[in-house]
Amino acid sequence: MISQLETRRLVLRPLHEGDVDSLFNCFATWEIIRFLSTPPRPYSREDAKRFIDRELRFPPTDRTFAITLAGILIGGIGMPDGPAGRSQRAAGPHLAYWLGTEHWGRGYVTEAARALIAHAFDTGLDTI
Repeated sequence: MISQLETRRLVLRPLHEGDVDSLFNCFATWEIIRFLSTPPRPYSREDAKRFIDRELRFPPTDRTFAITLAGILIGGIGMPDGPAGRSQRAAGPHLAYWLGTEHWGRGYVTEAARALIAHAFDTGLDTI
């Protein structure tokens, strides 16, 4: 189990309590939340706090990270296990991510995804 991954511009790390405001600011934006399957709408600061509290009850994994830039949460990325279905041919891990709209178009998700995918294959995953 690792605590973080570092790229040229980003640090991928577990969520922590100090991420509540950044998470709320991102998820309160329709352009982000419309692509996600589980967040409530409208999204409240209390929803962000509950989500982070729930995440902190479990040990951090080496497949789920907050994307941070200069120490501030700007997104999230992970490889949750998913069932086979319309968007996934077979059961297993898939790449999932979100990014605050003010950070779109700068290559942050590509940078984070490359680091996470390399880490996943380096630690024994053979299919995404």
